[in-house]
This record gives sequence, C-alpha cells and structure tokens, in this order.
Amino acid sequence: MTEDQQGRAVEKIFLQDLKLVVEGGIRFNDELNGDNLQAAIDAALEEAQRMQTPWFAHEYVLDARFNPGDGHIVEDDGLWPVKEHLQGMARCAAEDSLYPEAHEWIVEGIA
Repeated sequence: MTEDQQGRAVEKIFLQDLKLVVEGGIRFNDELNGDNLQAAIDAALEEAQRMQTPWFAHEYVLDARFNPGDGHIVEDDGLWPVKEHLQGMARCAAEDSLYPEAHEWIVEGIA
C-alpha cells in the first residue's frame, strides 16, 4: 500500500472503531487490561448526556484521558489520551490487513 492508502486505511478503521465505542459495540475490560480506559469512555459518554449534547459524544470520548496502568509511557499528568489509544488500535488493524489470515477482517475500499 502507498503511504496515502495506509493513512486512509488507518482513518477508516479509526472512525469505524470510534463509532462502535460510542454506540457500545466495542467495550474494554478495565480489570483484565489493568487500566481504566472503559471507565474514562463511560464518563465521557455520561458527560455528553449530562450536557445534553449526545451528538457530540464522540468528541467527549476523543478528549478523554485514562490511566493505562503500570509500565506504560504516559504524559506528565500520568494519563494517556483515549484518542491516541484508538489511533494505535487502528494502525495495528491496518497493518494486519496487509497479511490477513483466512478468518480475519481486513479494511477494504481505500485504493
């Protein structure tokens, strides 16, 4: 894939994942993962509801920050942006699309 195609693949997956996170289709297990990612997402969604702006829920999620647990690189406040975590997931999924196994979903329609 060209650099442009790679960027479009990451963006497509990122937007799909963000939609699923906001709709509850993707949930993270904070206890298993040793972080508070889902708690931060839930708090962001609750804030969007509290502010009576559910149509901006995705923005609240992207602005949220979470504690990724021990051994992770964090910013000065000890937290990490949810947006960067979701972007990292999208990058990994796009890379996986280059060498798929028969049972794996791959990103399409970016040529």
